[in-house]
Amino acid sequence: MRNESPLALASGAADSLLYNIFENLSVGLELYDKSGFMIEVNHTELQSMGIKNREELLGRSLFDIPSLSGKDKLEIMNGETY
Repeated sequence: MRNESPLALASGAADSLLYNIFENLSVGLELYDKSGFMIEVNHTELQSMGIKNREELLGRSLFDIPSLSGKDKLEIMNGETY
């Protein structure tokens, strides 16, 4: 049996809580890494897209989204937010 510190246990519980909130929000969310690749998508977003398996989306590039303008893509690549 592992002996985990109370802080590690609390951190694990907080991570689990945050993930459950993310997964069950009533709005769709997508998370991307710094390179612009999708690393997570919540259930509501999958439903709104009509996708049953999140693996269909994970790893796709934000920069392949046709609705993003060239200007928006450049701002994102430069780390600018709006």
